[in-house]
Amino acid sequence: MRIIERRKRKPAIPSSFMVHLNTAQVKTYVQMQTFGWQMHFIRRPLLGKNTVAMINNAGTHVGVIKQNGTFTLNLRTIILRD
Repeated sequence: MRIIERRKRKPAIPSSFMVHLNTAQVKTYVQMQTFGWQMHFIRRPLLGKNTVAMINNAGTHVGVIKQNGTFTLNLRTIILRD
């Protein structure tokens, strides 16, 4: 089965990524940066809400900032692909 690339060459992190975050997500993003977390990618579906993913400084854990600003390490909230 052939996998079709749907991103159309969009970068994982847009240059002006803060416009894709709401106020609660920006607040959590700034707080998580103080603990060494970095932006990993923003999933931007055509229909639906954006998913903001961050990765820890060791590169071992990926967390998600939800729409209400809560940060979770529950990997069932996001499906990662290689």
